[in-house]
Amino acid sequence: MSGIAGLYHLDGRPVERAALVRMIDAAAHRAADGVGHWARGNVGLAHGLLATTAEDAGQSQPLLLEDEELCVTLDGRVDNRSELRADIRAAGLEPRGGTDAELVLQAYRRWGPQCASRIIGDFAFAIWDGRRRELFCARDFLGKRPFYYHFDGKRFLFGSEPQQILQDRTVPRRPNEGMIGEHLAVALRSNSETVFLELQRLPPAHSAVVGSSGLALRRYWSLNPDASLSYGDDREYVAHLREVLDRCVHERTRSNGPVAVELSGGLDSSSILAVVDAMDKGGGPSLDLRSVSMVFPGRPYDESSHITDVLSWVGRPGRFVRPEANGAALYEEEARRYLELGQFPNATMSYPVLSLARESGCRVLLTGHGGDEWLTGSNAKYADLIATGRPGTLIAELGRDHATVRRAARALWEGGVKPLIPHGLHHWLAGVRRRPIWAGWLREDFIRRIGLRERTRQAPWPQKIGYVAAERAWLLRTGWKAHASELSDRATSWFGVERRDPFDDRRFVELALALPNRQLLRGTQTKYVLRQAMTGLLPESVRQRADKAEFSEMVMRDLRAQGGRELFENLACAELGWVDEPLVLAGFDDADRKFAGGPATGRERVFHLWAVLAVERWLRACTL
Repeated sequence: MSGIAGLYHLDGRPVERAALVRMIDAAAHRAADGVGHWARGNVGLAHGLLATTAEDAGQSQPLLLEDEELCVTLDGRVDNRSELRADIRAAGLEPRGGTDAELVLQAYRRWGPQCASRIIGDFAFAIWDGRRRELFCARDFLGKRPFYYHFDGKRFLFGSEPQQILQDRTVPRRPNEGMIGEHLAVALRSNSETVFLELQRLPPAHSAVVGSSGLALRRYWSLNPDASLSYGDDREYVAHLREVLDRCVHERTRSNGPVAVELSGGLDSSSILAVVDAMDKGGGPSLDLRSVSMVFPGRPYDESSHITDVLSWVGRPGRFVRPEANGAALYEEEARRYLELGQFPNATMSYPVLSLARESGCRVLLTGHGGDEWLTGSNAKYADLIATGRPGTLIAELGRDHATVRRAARALWEGGVKPLIPHGLHHWLAGVRRRPIWAGWLREDFIRRIGLRERTRQAPWPQKIGYVAAERAWLLRTGWKAHASELSDRATSWFGVERRDPFDDRRFVELALALPNRQLLRGTQTKYVLRQAMTGLLPESVRQRADKAEFSEMVMRDLRAQGGRELFENLACAELGWVDEPLVLAGFDDADRKFAGGPATGRERVFHLWAVLAVERWLRACTL
């Protein structure tokens, strides 16, 4: 992915080109194919190019339309290129080139600040409008591309990564305890804050206008709670899903070289490979397709047999890597480089795959990410039946869905009763049972000081949306999806690879959220409509898979490899009053025992332990 940066001095001071150079150089790994700078008076934009399409290869950014006094710097990709060009031409405007940056600029000419809602793709961009004397910024609807900024009323600085802004030592580095608390609780909610008070993120699905009136944020896309699909039989749902998925996959194969698919052996990534394979063999333009996979011989989460089944079915070779434990140096270096909290080991384990894809000549990596979020379905249908007073239907569905009374009772509790319990009561019940909602080592005075309970409370959806719809749309409101996307973008950029996720296309997400729950969850079978759509495209061993690999052991493995218990001694975050160190140490001992004895029962605890370590490394990397 490319890198962007910029400065706007609202007090009229001229922008020094050297400042732009420093900002874009702070993310030099995003600029393998060139760097550009543009400055005019009190505004300046910069761009570092990492070309992943043929159109990218010939472009130069920032891109200026001199006669219109418009200039853009774009990190991103426009997927609805043909529709966008047609709409622009229909308005009497003629795109002057073929780059995505030029399309974004022309879209702004056509629709002004409403242009962001017209663009389908992964993007973050800033446009200087010289006639309005305003800077217009926008980020895609899921936050697949990052956009950090600092605004103090007199100047606006932005960039793709935190260190681009924080390299300016006049930007304060005061810790944001509220956001730090969310990380320590592994309960991310904010889409706008960072671990620094004076460093913000442009939220997903938002645009910003910076001008004489200051900074104004605007949401340009929202979920339509009334959207729903209703067809006569299952085949119509399958056809609709295939039509949208095929288009989303096809548009993401646009590349200036070979395209890799990250094949895990699960249903989602296997479906992406199957769709691309079918397209490639369907008589269209030939595609140089590669498959890259992680394998873990002898481990319970090894999916080699499923990967092999898929490759044999489509008749393609694959390349494999076996990730090893990462030492502390990797995580410490990332903390120093980005001045942000780093990855979890279940994410860094994919680094060898990124390296393998790049070594294979691929700058584009297709994945199955997003399938779990949008297609799994929800047992909260039982809560909807309770809330709407349909006990007969509830009993009938429980009996139809579950083979035993015990399983039905568990499903009723998880999907029927728990969603009805108010957020505050969850905390009270956890206290009664002496099982805290978060890891028990967060200091109570810290929790109260930052209002962590209030921060992590989900605002209710309108009642008419129902519990199923609210659960499925949760990721559109929480901070998890954007945070994970930022970490992924950061990692793939370092390896010179662009990750593309067809299931996270806005058109696919809107379709998935409009599907009836029964098309997603049929009895105990998840992703029902996708499984039906893959009939004949995947081997039955994968199409009908009911299990899923679980990687919490990878987190414990890295904790042990990096020092184990000693990692949590003399914690700076304990000295600041955020965590209770003896309880953290006891938590590590407990997790270590459970993992040593076989299948762990406290998997979530290791993620909380890693969050403490991530905060600790960030503290040590930054001069606070």
